[in-house]
Amino acid sequence: MISKGTRAHEPVPVSPEALAYLAAYLGEAGLPVPGQPLWRTRRGPSRPLTYWALRQVMARANEVLGTNWTLHDLRHTAATRMARDPQLTLVEVQTILRHAHVTTTAQYTVVALEDLMDRLAEHYARPRVEPRWDLLSELEKAPGETWQQRWEALGFNDGMLVPADLVDGKKERGRLTSGTRMLFCLRVVQPSLKALRAAKYPYLAEHLRRAANDPLLDRFFVYVRESGARDFMQRAALIDVSQCLIAFGLSLGDLTPGILLHYALAHREANGYRHTPVAGATWQLLRAMGVFPPSAPHSLKAALRQGQLTIEQLVDRDRPTTPGVREVFIEYLRRRAVGLDYNTLSQLAHLLTQLFWSNVEKVNPGQVGLHLSEETYQQWKQSISLLPSGGRRLNMLNVLLRIRSFYLDLQSWAYDDPALWGQWVAPCPVREAEVRRTHVARRRINERMADRTRIRQPLLPLLVDHVANQWLHYRDLLAATQAVGLGEHFTYAGAQWQRTASENDRRYVQRGEAYRLRAVNRHTGELVNVSLEEEGAFFDWAMVEIMRHAGLRIEELLELTHLSVRNYQRTNGEVIALLVIAPSKADRERVIPMSAELFHAIAQVIKRHRTQHGTVPLAHSYDPYELVWKASLPYLFQRINGLHRSAMTPTTIRRRLQWCCAELAKTHPEFEGVSFAPHDFRRLFATELVNSGLPIHIGAALLGHLSIETTRGYVAVFDDTVVLHYQQFLERRRELEGIDLTLTFLRSKRTQTRRAVSLGMPTLPDKVR
Repeated sequence: MISKGTRAHEPVPVSPEALAYLAAYLGEAGLPVPGQPLWRTRRGPSRPLTYWALRQVMARANEVLGTNWTLHDLRHTAATRMARDPQLTLVEVQTILRHAHVTTTAQYTVVALEDLMDRLAEHYARPRVEPRWDLLSELEKAPGETWQQRWEALGFNDGMLVPADLVDGKKERGRLTSGTRMLFCLRVVQPSLKALRAAKYPYLAEHLRRAANDPLLDRFFVYVRESGARDFMQRAALIDVSQCLIAFGLSLGDLTPGILLHYALAHREANGYRHTPVAGATWQLLRAMGVFPPSAPHSLKAALRQGQLTIEQLVDRDRPTTPGVREVFIEYLRRRAVGLDYNTLSQLAHLLTQLFWSNVEKVNPGQVGLHLSEETYQQWKQSISLLPSGGRRLNMLNVLLRIRSFYLDLQSWAYDDPALWGQWVAPCPVREAEVRRTHVARRRINERMADRTRIRQPLLPLLVDHVANQWLHYRDLLAATQAVGLGEHFTYAGAQWQRTASENDRRYVQRGEAYRLRAVNRHTGELVNVSLEEEGAFFDWAMVEIMRHAGLRIEELLELTHLSVRNYQRTNGEVIALLVIAPSKADRERVIPMSAELFHAIAQVIKRHRTQHGTVPLAHSYDPYELVWKASLPYLFQRINGLHRSAMTPTTIRRRLQWCCAELAKTHPEFEGVSFAPHDFRRLFATELVNSGLPIHIGAALLGHLSIETTRGYVAVFDDTVVLHYQQFLERRRELEGIDLTLTFLRSKRTQTRRAVSLGMPTLPDKVR
């Protein structure tokens, strides 16, 4: 057939009767010429049968029969007959009639009243179908003496199968899910954590509360709802507690920090150890309510921290297999630990056990003792010269120095205590010639750092402008969002925006609680968490300003507190703002006077905290180098983590800087492949101080360096700066001393001549007296 709309040739199934009628017609009229219409006129010359001629044929038939049929009535009749056939689906009828949509086919069908009566009578006469699967009946059939044994025998505790999977239909699955939930709450069976995670059980926490009849659990539900935590945290806390009590068969009074920790670790393991915020808010609510003792860690994150390892554990991270080597490493590190911090000690243990000895055992599995052959030593050097990523190891000289120090320390200590160290004395495999040019390697490092500083110094103004503009942009957008109601439109920066009006937004507004505002850009459709973006942009600006004006290390920046700002009154009555830097790398506190720009940045951070909380709130802080938790202090750089506040981490600062540089690279090709690190600001600060004429020993005091040479390594000297400063030096010397250069030269010449005569050297006649 030729389709009506597309004019495409499509095959159509027809009845045998239709083919018999068509064959009779063709037998009498003959086959048409290829490409010509099938139906042709019977009167006059043979020509294609038109639509109007066929209507006249139908009109003559209606006149003879006394009917009023149309050609399309025949199509409706065929559609109705096919639709009433239980063996044909409506989609199949649609295909036969060549309709584009099934709704068009439905318009062709007419349901007779008799058919409706017959179907309704069949429905009431049909017996009611009983449920095909009953949970308790199946549990009774399973082997075991108790419900718990039968539950486990059916494999439900493995988490691969749930009762609802054994039935079809949404209604039956819902009924079995509800029944299974009641078995859990009534403690008929005790599911495993895997079984609880295998399916969703709505209203599990509320049903458990009603069935448990536990006053402490009732008080916990009330405490959670009145805690002020966000709705999703409240739901998570109730779900976590209910699953713990059901899976471990406990009451709330028996729930301990160790059980909740096990529950959280089980969830992390099930998710492939990806970061999942399971039980974080639950831990804090239970501790605040008093269910957990005050001695428990303040947060789940703190409980998950491993803390400092012992020397034995540091060595056993890469346990040496050579007999006796483990013991000598332990004794060596124990003696060196007296003058080292934990981070340096951990790095030394990693270098000796993993980088050095583990690779020695790989290149020479039969190694005995610490005495290395020249072949083994060269193979070891070759094995560690490249990093796992394929790049060249830049700190190779530092590794060799540490290994050489290890062997020489053993030789020196064996003289004082031969019983302990004498058996391990061995020739040092690292020759003195290999480490003799240490100063050259350090010079190359300083050159690389100076080149890095020269590249980033002209880019610093772009970064400063970017973070400032980003903060101003989101600050104004936040103010515009706060000025309108839920769901209202507003205009900002020439674009149309709309404040969101979700159910959570309305709930927070009704309760008068603060929450993060969101807005939609109506031009681009982008959903922006305005509050979150403004907060991130503000701290981006603050950290860049403070680091570039104070030259702080990253740990010093994160340890700034409200107590770090002090006032100092000079003898003339002038008050100077001082910034107290807590002891960090040099383990020495220092005080630096604040410039106006630095004071403004710190004042903005303090003002922000006071506006939001009335004061700078206390926050927890974790030292990632010493692996210890510090005392709660009013840290300036802090954020909310669950229900408590914690100081920002070095990783957060580094990532924020990388994101800023990546955003700048989209519009400034200079930032392509260039990123600022926190320590770059310290080098730029030192370079600016010294190149501006400040004495280098003053710069060393401001930076907290114990040696001027360290400060000299931070300074990147530019060629034009050298020429300019030397010219200024000559001009100052001439102005201050007023020396006649000609007379100075002649006096110098006379002094040289007298020295030559005293030494018996021949001289030219001196005509100048």
